[in-house]
Amino acid sequence: MSLLKMLMEAQGGQGLGQLARQFGIDEDKVGGLTEMLAPAIAQGTKRRAQHGGLEAVLGQLTGEAQSAYLDDPATAAAPEGQAHGQQFLDQILGSREASGELATEAANRSGIDLGAVMQFLPAIAAMLQGGMQRNLPDSSI
Repeated sequence: MSLLKMLMEAQGGQGLGQLARQFGIDEDKVGGLTEMLAPAIAQGTKRRAQHGGLEAVLGQLTGEAQSAYLDDPATAAAPEGQAHGQQFLDQILGSREASGELATEAANRSGIDLGAVMQFLPAIAAMLQGGMQRNLPDSSI
């Protein structure tokens, strides 16, 4: 399953709408925003793994500590969830500045307020990390 599809189907298809309401994002725009951010996170993860960071990426994806974030977007949007999501972003994108650049680009392209995008980004990163943890077989690591 693609990461984008995983997010779109979270909480019976209601997860992204719940995040949109929580961060004051127009629900009609949240799908487009997610379509920009999810592939960028996936590409960052792939790039990090290919350039000597495989162990760090796998470290972020083993276990099930964040798997609940996929099922409960409100938890992903809470301060602890956002902190986990930001840590995941920093690890896969290489720096806090890189995630800020991603948020700025997404805000400019989507027309959504930068502050809202900067809150939304770590929440969906936490959800993605949780979904990837759930789908990565621990026995192979």
